[in-house]
Amino acid sequence: MMTTTVKNILDTLRAKQVRISLKGEQLQVEAPKGVLDQQLQQQIRDNKDALIAYIRQIKGIQEITIEPVPVAASYPLSSPQRRLWILSLLEPGNTAYHIPVAYRFEGALQVTALEKALQQLIDRHEILRTVFREQEDGEPVQIVLPAAQSGFRLLQEDLRGSHHTEHDIRKQMNEVLMQPFNLTTDALLRVGLYRTGDQQWILLAVIHHIISDAWSMHVLMQDLMQYYYAAADGAAAAQPALRIQYRDYAAWQQAQLQQGGFKDHKSYWLSQFEQGVPPLQLLGDLRRPAVKTYRGGIIRKEISARLTQGLKQLVQESGTTLYTGLLTVVQVLLSRYTSQQEIVLGTLMAGREHIDLDNQIGFYVNTIALRLSIATEQGFRQQLERMKHFMTGVYKYQDYPFDELVKALDLTRDAGRHPLFDVLVVLQNMMPQTEATIAGKHNLQVMPCELPLTAATSKFDLSFYFAAQAEGLLLDIEFNSDIYLPATIQRMGHHLEVLLEALLRDPDQAMAKADYLSKSEKTVLLERAAQGASLYFTAREALVMEEAGE
Repeated sequence: MMTTTVKNILDTLRAKQVRISLKGEQLQVEAPKGVLDQQLQQQIRDNKDALIAYIRQIKGIQEITIEPVPVAASYPLSSPQRRLWILSLLEPGNTAYHIPVAYRFEGALQVTALEKALQQLIDRHEILRTVFREQEDGEPVQIVLPAAQSGFRLLQEDLRGSHHTEHDIRKQMNEVLMQPFNLTTDALLRVGLYRTGDQQWILLAVIHHIISDAWSMHVLMQDLMQYYYAAADGAAAAQPALRIQYRDYAAWQQAQLQQGGFKDHKSYWLSQFEQGVPPLQLLGDLRRPAVKTYRGGIIRKEISARLTQGLKQLVQESGTTLYTGLLTVVQVLLSRYTSQQEIVLGTLMAGREHIDLDNQIGFYVNTIALRLSIATEQGFRQQLERMKHFMTGVYKYQDYPFDELVKALDLTRDAGRHPLFDVLVVLQNMMPQTEATIAGKHNLQVMPCELPLTAATSKFDLSFYFAAQAEGLLLDIEFNSDIYLPATIQRMGHHLEVLLEALLRDPDQAMAKADYLSKSEKTVLLERAAQGASLYFTAREALVMEEAGE
């Protein structure tokens, strides 16, 4: 049985989004930057043997939890796969669920070895050669094709020469990204290799979300480069066979749901929404379409190192995480815009609590709907404390499939909105570190490539994607362009930064008093408040104030 000390440490690590695992005899710790303070590091060191023993014990239990299913002609879909399958029937050609990743190669790339590595990758991960079809009774299933029938081929373009501009390269890559997949017949992994110089290439991989997620893209590149280096050496890659495949996970998940394996998780999430789902009263610039659309754009903003470090210090003092701090700032901003005391925000969890899933490619990420309450008469520090306790329950019950929750709630659906929330908040630094394992061999440098692509889709009304930089944070606000105009989102990013500054300046001041407006905005605000209108600025008002130089 796990000791109280080890349990406390593991609960703390989980709350701080720290993952621990075993690699051979070594204890591996993965954490967001700045989370592992000296005290926590010392606790891990002092209890290392007990932690290793516990992980071994759990690994032994977990390895018999998800068992390989017998080979069959078809297999059930997981809950999130079923949602994307239904969406593909309702909206054929929808590209909102395409996941791209790009890497830049510089040096002596052996294209033949790369092609071989791609084929070996597809051999290893069955999900990369899986298609989706309906049975005669209308039930969707996934079918694993033999490797020789996957239909995959590497797309190659030579873009050297003065007549090929950066615009041409972007256009070529966008064509690959935006070409729809046919889930019933296509290879759902598409890879293009673009030669931009004598020793320069860009590798673009596009994969459909129904067989992948962001974590999977790191696994894909890590496995691909291991196979590539072995092929370049003329050697066999030392890659052990996967014990289970995604089909085994999907079958396990569905069996758990049928047998009541998620009973406690289901009860927790149903209790969160027993009083209903408060819709976000955030005004758009345009009339919301009657049926949800996915056209979108992105506004990028940098948050200074000064503000980032200030937030990190405050959340550390509060015993919580940078993600919780950012989530709380977005919550405060939206509450100030709408005057709502309860807001539902979405987030994503990796969905890889099971040890066997770390090195898998598949649709494991789980969407989580967070029903958050706020008392703006209290201070930011108090709200962080409230959020810390709330997130403990979220992490404990994070495995319950989002789609099952939507089904269990039996909501009256609005065809123009996401079922539970309109705004997503994500901190994108929880992926496994791939780059160190794939670069610097065989006179070939492999570097992540900023995608020179045109953002044309948005899954939600708004998505706040935060990412750690060498200094500060990068914020991409993805927005539905059928609801919002770019000027509005630009101002929203500015408001968030000004609000963060005010919250950090006095974290004990009532959040309702934290300023985020310019002088001209305050003038307009007073006029709107006198009329009983929303505190949210439309794009037209924002543009007027921009022209006024505020």
